[in-house]
Amino acid sequence: MKGKKVYVVLEEYYNDGDTESSVLGVFDTMEKAYNKLEEQIEVYKSYGVFDTEDFDDAEKDENSYYISCSCDDYYGSIEIIEQIVQ
Repeated sequence: MKGKKVYVVLEEYYNDGDTESSVLGVFDTMEKAYNKLEEQIEVYKSYGVFDTEDFDDAEKDENSYYISCSCDDYYGSIEIIEQIVQ
C-alpha cells in the first residue's frame, strides 16, 4: 500500500529558559508548507526580540529557517519535514 506524502512544519522557539515546540501545520504540498514557514518568519518580526541584523544573519533554505538573537539567547527554528502517511 502506497502512502500519501505530507509536509509537516515544526517550530522550536527558545524564550528566557523555556523551549516551546509545536507543529505549525501539516500540508499536502511543499508550497503550502513553505508559505507557512514564511508566515512564521513574519510572526517572529512582530515579537520585537530580534534585530534587523538577526534576520539578515538567519540561516535559511527551502526546508528550514533558524534565527538567533545577537544580544540574548532567544532563537527560533522552523523546519519542513517530508513524511509519508498511510
